[in-house]
Amino acid sequence: MKRVIINADDFGWSAPLNRAIVEAHHCGILSSATLLTNFPGFDNAVELARQTPSLGVGLHLNIVHGAPLSPPEQIPSLVGNNGNFAGMSTILRRAMMGRLQRSDLDRELSAQLQRCREQLGEPTHLDSHKHVHIFRPIRDAFIALARQLGSPRLRTPYETLRLGMSVRDWQCRVFRILARRTKADVQRAGCATPDHFIGVADTGRMTAAVYHRVFHMLDDGVTEIMCHPGPANSNDGVTGSYFITSSRELEFNALLDQALVDRFSGGEIQKIHYGQIN
Repeated sequence: MKRVIINADDFGWSAPLNRAIVEAHHCGILSSATLLTNFPGFDNAVELARQTPSLGVGLHLNIVHGAPLSPPEQIPSLVGNNGNFAGMSTILRRAMMGRLQRSDLDRELSAQLQRCREQLGEPTHLDSHKHVHIFRPIRDAFIALARQLGSPRLRTPYETLRLGMSVRDWQCRVFRILARRTKADVQRAGCATPDHFIGVADTGRMTAAVYHRVFHMLDDGVTEIMCHPGPANSNDGVTGSYFITSSRELEFNALLDQALVDRFSGGEIQKIHYGQIN
């Protein structure tokens, strides 16, 4: 049986982006989203999620962008001088140098899970903003947090199906090595994770044509397809954005493609969310 999770990252980024995600679920092929708890659109995302129970909502844990939920003085190894997260490159450099404190990671990750639980309930699964959980010691902290869920589920972005060469090809090769190790550790810890994953090498260019190729090449089991949909004004209220809005709009439009919607009517492929995998 071929089952597909089509997950939108960054739910909670902004109100316009949130509305696009819900529209892509109601009118398109989107089945799942992961929630940012420290972005301007969090409250709006929670309200929309409560109105959309068919949308699976996981937790998009973030330690690289924006302000933490914890007091900065309590998580010094994660923040910069301004009290915000120190940024992707600095966080990874600290991790490689052994300067990230596990206690800081546990405190901030727990705060984000607690906020999700208080406002929306138990998330369907965990994943991470910018996939930082493929790096140790971040990986170990994520696995420990996932095991606190009633049904431990954690994304492992190990991409085996390559749809084309990436301009970041050397980076993708290194990423795959780390992601493969992460998947092995996640499975050893007893956490459920999809059998297959797609979306890293083609981030920002998940067009309808790409989806059609993916659906044609699907293997049996559960495949997660990651996407980043949104409208042209996705960054409303967000500063220091990582993602250009034209890419988000391209990916949003792909999810509404009627030919893709029709692919699920024949029963050959089943669309699910993380809460529906064992």
